[in-house]
Amino acid sequence: DGEIHLGPGFKLLHYGALVELSGGRYRHNASHNAGTIYHEYGHHICRHTADFMANQMRRSERQSNRKTVLDEGTCDYWAATMLGTPHIWCWHRRHDASGVHPRSLTSAKTMADYDPDQPRASHKNGTIWAAGLWNLRQQMELIAPEGARAADLLVLQGMVLVGQLIADTASPKARDVRLVREGMATGLEALVRADKKLFSGRYRNLILETFAARGVFFAQNAKSGALAS
Repeated sequence: DGEIHLGPGFKLLHYGALVELSGGRYRHNASHNAGTIYHEYGHHICRHTADFMANQMRRSERQSNRKTVLDEGTCDYWAATMLGTPHIWCWHRRHDASGVHPRSLTSAKTMADYDPDQPRASHKNGTIWAAGLWNLRQQMELIAPEGARAADLLVLQGMVLVGQLIADTASPKARDVRLVREGMATGLEALVRADKKLFSGRYRNLILETFAARGVFFAQNAKSGALAS
């Protein structure tokens, strides 16, 4: 459906797993990079669950490929879960004592670091959401043997719930629906609702505490169509 784009690569890599495995500089071909492939596959997941841009309401020739903060952050999370590491850039960037990529899910970023310059900052701001999800996954893994899988199910169910949000208007348009599906407060509400649906609210306090530490809270004035907590 056009959500995934892998270019041929024009730069030479000097660090990362691809360089280490090849024993020398490596052409940055995205189709060889598991971090890139998994992140882009995450966009496929989001497109058919949360559908942040409400593309299901758009004509085939009017599809939008713009990515929101929740979209980019959730895709970074999926990349981390499939790679088994928060260092999602480790295949082609340095991740050692000399430097960690700013989009690593070990990031300590909070909403105090939020850059309002959208859409260009979607990747950077998405790290706040992704790192929060990764922290939540780590904490759930400590609580229960299947905690990591439960976290993944929680995130996926949350995306499904976001995709069910419809603007409270007589004849909602794609733009109206897009607006009620954006923002980390909406994502947080979806996680809490997903926890109630899947786990009878077992992780509610942990979810709220984890994202409160990142400066993410329920919206004070919920948008039309917002999920009930």
